[in-house]
Amino acid sequence: MSKSITPEMIAEAKSNPGGWVYQIDWEYPDHVATPREAIVGAWTVDQNGILTGEFKENPNYRPVRQAKREPQEYMRRVLEGGTIRDEWCLEIDPDHLNEWPDVPEKWQIGVWYVGRDGKLTGQFRPNATYQGEVET
Repeated sequence: MSKSITPEMIAEAKSNPGGWVYQIDWEYPDHVATPREAIVGAWTVDQNGILTGEFKENPNYRPVRQAKREPQEYMRRVLEGGTIRDEWCLEIDPDHLNEWPDVPEKWQIGVWYVGRDGKLTGQFRPNATYQGEVET
């Protein structure tokens, strides 16, 4: 992924003096929180709203990729209804399903993207802190 500075980033920096401009690898709707695994890193913005050129990599960044496996069976059953569209769906370690909806992050395998047609696209983003044994 390119780390070159764009005109949009310069404009964003002007509205965030003393802060950061983040590089995110996916377009998320405003009502959806950007997961930390989607943040490639951030540029430092000085007190005048100018990018300093310093880029800090995010150690938790995990790029979206084609999945190496199929999702767990319970996920396929949930998605059969076709009501989920154009969204990311969380996959939980099957040994911890009984903890839903308060599943600790360490048991959240990652997220699968469901396309506008309601079908899995095969795009998967692993969770940086998952500690189970399911392949990510």
